[in-house]
Amino acid sequence: MAGGALKADGHWVAAKRGFLFPIAALSQVYRGKFLAALKAAHRGGKLRTEALRGDARLTDTAWGTLLARLYDHDWVVYARHSLGGPEQVLDYLGRYTHRVATSNERILGTDRDTVSLRVRDSAHGNRRRTLSVPAQTFIERFLLHVLLKGFKRIRHYGLLGPAGKAAKLARARAALSVPAPDPRVVESVAAFMGRIHRIESLRCPHCGNGSFVPTAPIAPARAPRVRGPP
Repeated sequence: MAGGALKADGHWVAAKRGFLFPIAALSQVYRGKFLAALKAAHRGGKLRTEALRGDARLTDTAWGTLLARLYDHDWVVYARHSLGGPEQVLDYLGRYTHRVATSNERILGTDRDTVSLRVRDSAHGNRRRTLSVPAQTFIERFLLHVLLKGFKRIRHYGLLGPAGKAAKLARARAALSVPAPDPRVVESVAAFMGRIHRIESLRCPHCGNGSFVPTAPIAPARAPRVRGPP
């Protein structure tokens, strides 16, 4: 997102790949934002000074000297062009937002006590091989990737934040003269699984032709509560 160069005469040279901001200008803005927050912390008495060299009380003279040194120092902001573009980024993230631990394609077979799956052996040139593990071990490793209660896999901020998202997006579209999107089409679970995982979730795994038909919901079974010692 950043690029460009500063010539000896003080003029910017446009970046060849269509970057948005010159790195040197971005560094100056970042330095200004950081030092503004530092000044606010100093005024509010929240700045810890025991790690500073010299006068730990940070007198007015020492504070002015410190600010002058920070303003004179070259700040470096590391920024580079995205590797493939937004389509590649979404494709990369999409493989993780709707999958936990492993994919169905990697599971080659199961029996009563063993799960066989395809893995990459990093110790031998990252080649593919088949790994067979006890079912209990597979379940334990799989559950290590399940988020604890209260954790979120995806969080949205800014315009997509949950607070006032509809109103914010409407104002953004109005400012950009962008028409509102078509109403979202609610697809079935089977269609969603077929689009995301590219599998027919309701197809019979034995004959390959028949389909499962829901007949009745099964209520969750609650484990009996065991009282601890008094």
